[in-house]
Amino acid sequence: MYTIIRKSLSFITIFLAALLSRQGIAQDILVKDKIENFSIMGISLNTTPSELDSLISQHPLQFSCRVEQGGFQFNQKNYAEVYRKCKGKGEKVELTITHSDGRISQINLTIQSQKNYHEAILNDIKLINKELLAAGKVHQQSSPKDSDKDAFFYQNSEMAAGMSDTKLALRAPATCVKQESTFVGLSAQFMIMPGLNNAGVTVSNGRSHLC
Repeated sequence: MYTIIRKSLSFITIFLAALLSRQGIAQDILVKDKIENFSIMGISLNTTPSELDSLISQHPLQFSCRVEQGGFQFNQKNYAEVYRKCKGKGEKVELTITHSDGRISQINLTIQSQKNYHEAILNDIKLINKELLAAGKVHQQSSPKDSDKDAFFYQNSEMAAGMSDTKLALRAPATCVKQESTFVGLSAQFMIMPGLNNAGVTVSNGRSHLC
């Protein structure tokens, strides 16, 4: 009888471990999908170069852009990197899009405005938080360290009427075939006050498309 019980407990332990592992993999896939498809001013990591040109030229904020070039080494190979830095006409809205190897690898947006340019993005951030919680993802208690490759931190503080502070840090690991290990990530902070809205949002694939 003891042997049967021990074997049963061992089977249950293995079954639960496999179940948790599959759940963790499914959550990572969901997080990556949310990050890669997250839209900032109509632009996501999956936006193609031709789509990007059209979106920027036709944007209501009438962005003016300049292009800078750089480079980096990844997986022992050298790559060129292009930064498209855009500013909205008459507004403190700055959009920087980083390209490497023909793909968008990072999008960064900063807003300081009395207008509600942040509103749609903030609503999307809140929706992602709800969807991940519904999928079983659990908040961590503090902001992730720079080295953390797996994170889900969310904080929404209502400080007073018309004042709020919302933060999100979302990451999922993306392990390369070779040496490099990286992550895809989405980080955001919104400081909303009467007469002034501050926002900073960054989405990145961690150059995982080069793996």
